[in-house]
Amino acid sequence: MSIVSNSTPCTTVPTPPACSPPYTGNYNYDSASAFGSSGTQLATEIPKLKIVIGTTTYITKTTSSAVTLCTGGEAGFVLKGKLTSPAAHAGEAAKLTVCLGSDTGTATTGSFTKDYLNIATDGATIATANFASDTKVKIS
Repeated sequence: MSIVSNSTPCTTVPTPPACSPPYTGNYNYDSASAFGSSGTQLATEIPKLKIVIGTTTYITKTTSSAVTLCTGGEAGFVLKGKLTSPAAHAGEAAKLTVCLGSDTGTATTGSFTKDYLNIATDGATIATANFASDTKVKIS
């Protein structure tokens, strides 16, 4: 699964102010600050989700978000919304709980939670974070 963010994309590790002109790449300015400030801003950064389960594609309009501690002890976030597609499920509630397990990048340890908590002292640059096994989708 890939989550598209409205953050300003960059090609190098960003520093405030946001990258200008807009670049394309793997870095997103302000995603970490949005995650760290209770995660409520993630709903505006990820206004819709495309989730494929089997052969069915669900599209959700995101209405709220929050940071969570997952069952495996990983940092994570919850995105809630209402389905807009497929038509037969329009208006139904959707909840995506993303648990961030391993990571990669310069000076990382392989644990997103450990690296995120120590980023100021270790100087790590998290390039990717992988979903942990307790990531889940609920549609009701």
